[in-house]
Amino acid sequence: MSAHAKLSPSSSKKWILCPGSVSLEAGIANNSSLAAAEGTAAHELASKCLEMRRPASDFLNSEIEADGLKFPVDHEMVDNVQQYIDFVNSVEGQHHFIETRVHYTNWVKDGHGRADDIKINVFRSTSIDGESHKINVIDLKYGKGVEEFADWNSQAMIYALGVLQTFGIYFDFKDTDIVNCVIFQPRIKDAPSQFEITVGELLKWAKEVMVPAAEETASENPSFKSGEAQCRFCRAKGFCKTLERDSMKVISPDFKDSTKPFTLIDKNKLTNAEVGIIMAGIPLFKVWCNAVEAYGFDQLMMGFNIPGYKLVEGKRGDKKWAGDDQAILKSLEEFGIKKEEVITEKIKTPTMVEKILKAKKQKPKVIEDLWTQSKGGPTIAKASDKRNKIESEQEAAFKAVEN
Repeated sequence: MSAHAKLSPSSSKKWILCPGSVSLEAGIANNSSLAAAEGTAAHELASKCLEMRRPASDFLNSEIEADGLKFPVDHEMVDNVQQYIDFVNSVEGQHHFIETRVHYTNWVKDGHGRADDIKINVFRSTSIDGESHKINVIDLKYGKGVEEFADWNSQAMIYALGVLQTFGIYFDFKDTDIVNCVIFQPRIKDAPSQFEITVGELLKWAKEVMVPAAEETASENPSFKSGEAQCRFCRAKGFCKTLERDSMKVISPDFKDSTKPFTLIDKNKLTNAEVGIIMAGIPLFKVWCNAVEAYGFDQLMMGFNIPGYKLVEGKRGDKKWAGDDQAILKSLEEFGIKKEEVITEKIKTPTMVEKILKAKKQKPKVIEDLWTQSKGGPTIAKASDKRNKIESEQEAAFKAVEN
């Protein structure tokens, strides 16, 4: 697999929002996590299925090696990857490119990346304008921790720029052509997130946003800007002074200096307005705290001293039988423990059974009368969240009085 570009599409959110992160991360190894390696395995399965035109279930119980680790192709991976495959196959486009390397050096030096899936639909016309196009850039996200959205998604848009440059010699792309950016994250949502812009709008974004940020990453004094999105996966966040400064504002007395003064009802009690300001800073503060702790751990592991701290043995793992199950059972019988006392049968969860049904080409709906599911409890979200607001008991009572 080819090396990632210094200013890669996948890290674009980071270097566009915080150009200084590039120089600060220099020299720090980009070690793959278990989740990232699993994502690579899922991508390999998806591309294999699309190229061979075979369903994911054909590879059930096989193994895929990624980043030195082996991952079993189980029912969960088959189900999630098949959802992605089905969507890709449903997208119209006479020209299909799977796991294709694209270049965007017209905008960024050494810019290149590998797009998961590209479909170009050509519309014939008898008008003087000739052909028009719709460029579909589809990106598979196998993670289940953070939901990604297609709206102005820099990674997808950079891949689209790569399509314009790489395939521009074959297609007469125009400013009025449509670019459809798609993020498919099957472990979080069944439906993909999609965002359409024109080629002209994409080129405008590249000129006004991406290119200036790319140029600034190579300057002597690039700017640093903290934020949950760009800091989450930054390898330098554990020792970044900008992140430290902005995170400390959450707990520092001068945190409110940048806001309008509040009139306190009780000088010893935070107002709801103040609570809102502090809550807005908590996600970034958590990112920083976790990063500093991880960096400190790495320093201690390498033998460096951190005053007041040392490494000790943590909580031991769960006890596991050492040896073959049958041999263990035979030994236990010698101590008067019967097989029935230690072996239990437990039916799989409805979610696991649904995945088995999907693998068998059956709809999970057939078992919906066999299970129940409690409603999700109230949880805090930003006001911009697309989910419906839950009414408090007081709000409901007030409405009842009004009616």
